Amino acid sequence: MVDNESSKSPVPNRSISFVRINSSKQTRSDSFIFPNGDQYVGEYIITDEAHIMRHGQGKHTSADQQLIYEGTWKQDKMHGTGRLIYGNGTSYDGEFQSNFFEGLGTYTWPDGGQYTGLWKKSRPIGKAEYIGPKLGVPFVGIANGQQAHMRYKVSSM
Repeated sequence: MVDNESSKSPVPNRSISFVRINSSKQTRSDSFIFPNGDQYVGEYIITDEAHIMRHGQGKHTSADQQLIYEGTWKQDKMHGTGRLIYGNGTSYDGEFQSNFFEGLGTYTWPDGGQYTGLWKKSRPIGKAEYIGPKLGVPFVGIANGQQAHMRYKVSSM
C-alpha cells in the first residue's frame, strides 16, 4: 500500500487554495513531492501539531510509478472509495478503510481475470464472483479470508 514515510515533510509544488471547512480544520488542496520522491495531488489538512495529512480526494503516485492510489483519504489513510494500481498491472477498485480493502471491491489481474466481492482487512470474504480472461463463464462462490470455493455460475434463460 502507500508508504507512511511518504507522508513526512512534503514540499509543496505550488500555492495553497482553500476548498472547504471540515470541522475546525480547513481542508486545503495542493500538490506535494515527498522526500522519497512520491507525489501527492489533492486535498489535505494540517494537524494541530502542524503535520500535513492527506484528507479528502487525492492521488498519490510512488516515485517509481509502481503504486498509484486515486480516491478518498481520511487522516492520511486510504479510506472510502478509490482505485489502487500496482506497477505489474494489477488493480483494486472499491472500498477502503484505514489502508485496507474493506467492503465491496474488484481485484483485477494483468491477464484480465477479475474477482468481485466483499473484502475485510484486504482478504476476500463472503459471496464473490470470478471471471477468468479465457473462461467465458463466470464462477460464483464464497470466500472465507483464506480461500474461495467457487462453482460455475448457472444462468437462467
